[in-house]
Amino acid sequence: MRVTRRGKPQLLSGRRVEYRILRSRCSSMSAFTMYTTSWCGYCHRLKSQLNREGITFDEVNIEKQPDAAQVVEKANHGNQTVPTNPNVQ
Repeated sequence: MRVTRRGKPQLLSGRRVEYRILRSRCSSMSAFTMYTTSWCGYCHRLKSQLNREGITFDEVNIEKQPDAAQVVEKANHGNQTVPTNPNVQ
């Protein structure tokens, strides 16, 4: 995902990624938490783009943390869709 200077997300491989990126003034704090899986291509691409732009984030793998899978399902109306940021409304 690439965020324009106005903060609007651009298209990523034909799929709109709707994340509000909140940049923190403190570099040690993460801007947001992203829920992922190890096999998700969209997750890998988004992580590499965020790293390239210097945007910090916490990653939670829902395969390794079953409680996190429930958070993702709640945010996506019962679906385990990743990448997910459940704090975006």
